[in-house]
Amino acid sequence: LAFCERRCQDGARQRARDTEAVRRHQEMQRDELHELEEAEERLRISKACVADALAMRRAPIEDSCSPETLRDAAAEVKERQEACMRAQQQLEELHEECGHLLRLNGAAETRVEELEQRLAQGGLRAAVERAMASLRKMDADCKLNGGSTNRPLQGAERLVYVLAQVCGVPRMAYLTLDSNRSGRVSMCEFDS
Repeated sequence: LAFCERRCQDGARQRARDTEAVRRHQEMQRDELHELEEAEERLRISKACVADALAMRRAPIEDSCSPETLRDAAAEVKERQEACMRAQQQLEELHEECGHLLRLNGAAETRVEELEQRLAQGGLRAAVERAMASLRKMDADCKLNGGSTNRPLQGAERLVYVLAQVCGVPRMAYLTLDSNRSGRVSMCEFDS
């Protein structure tokens, strides 16, 4: 029980760190969105400048109307159009990535809120007590049946059962166990 309380306190500290990380991530996303908007504005201004420059060109002098000069001018226009199209494609990719990141951020916030609500409703201690009561009932049922149909849960199976009862989904159970956020569960998580 002390382990669960410490785990709950560690979880609260981790949630605070995670909330801070999400806040920083949102600030970074806002900064990226601002930079993206600035890039769009620069692209719009560049397009306008190119259009103005082309519109302001003087009528070609009679000697510069050679087919070679016209081909060069057409090639330059085509090159600039392709550069504008590439910039537009990059802008679209950035928009898609930004949208994807915003959706991921929203999903992460939702999951954090779900976990916080689960822990707040009935608390961690109540969830652990319900899981332990359920284990005791399963053990009693196995003893009554003489172990003929089901054998009692032991070792890691008991731990998995309790985690499933407390956390609900495997991902939340894993995150609960991985208190140091290393991406791996090791024996140090069980030492305290």
